Amino acid sequence: MYRAYLSHRSDNREETVIFNGVDLDEFRPRSTGKLDGAPAVIISAAIQRLTKRLPQAIRLINRLADDFPCIRLHVLGALDPLVEEAVSALDTFRCTFHGRIHHENLATFYSGADVQLALGVFDPCPNVVCEGLASGLPVLTPAESGAAELIGSANKNWAIREGIELETYQSSFVAALAPALPVDPYVHAFHSIMDDLGEARQRARARAEAALDIQMAAAKYRDFVAGALSNQDVRKPHTTRAAP
Repeated sequence: MYRAYLSHRSDNREETVIFNGVDLDEFRPRSTGKLDGAPAVIISAAIQRLTKRLPQAIRLINRLADDFPCIRLHVLGALDPLVEEAVSALDTFRCTFHGRIHHENLATFYSGADVQLALGVFDPCPNVVCEGLASGLPVLTPAESGAAELIGSANKNWAIREGIELETYQSSFVAALAPALPVDPYVHAFHSIMDDLGEARQRARARAEAALDIQMAAAKYRDFVAGALSNQDVRKPHTTRAAP
């Protein structure tokens, strides 16, 4: 996204990639507080805008109901008016809309689910995915999303290559113009996760422990800033002045 929109190039520039961090003690797998549904699927955002692709998620859940009759989608976050209008035309029988959740209660919702959907394309580093992985949730996401980097190469089968070009979509404002979700690959990936959900949950938590610990992220920021300041001092021209 930086390259596409800002003509950014890394040549002769110091840079590092630092993922958003998550508190691994707060967000962790728990054996209590299971959400309704078998399986229980969660999609989360502070505000569900069209770019989060909630209508596409609902259609996917309705398709998965052919194989998982008790499946339920738990929607976290307020619906903006455009999404609310789009959702009103869909079958939401298998959905529970929880609205905006206070941050102190988020961990309970994540740990009560089985699988997370993160279908947004323009999320460079969504916190909700960090929180889901730390809670032991395998995350289905487009390969074109920043979330695909968060889940890690070991879990690349959770990232679905949709063939979406990185461009400014009118679908941000017009629901009918949103890129259609390629349902079949998502269904296949969902089945693969459910074939060994316990193992997938372990992989999700292991990824969070290896790459998304907030203490690790803080240390990387400190190191980067310290290095940048040190190099700035080295480049600063020396000046002299006569003694008084």
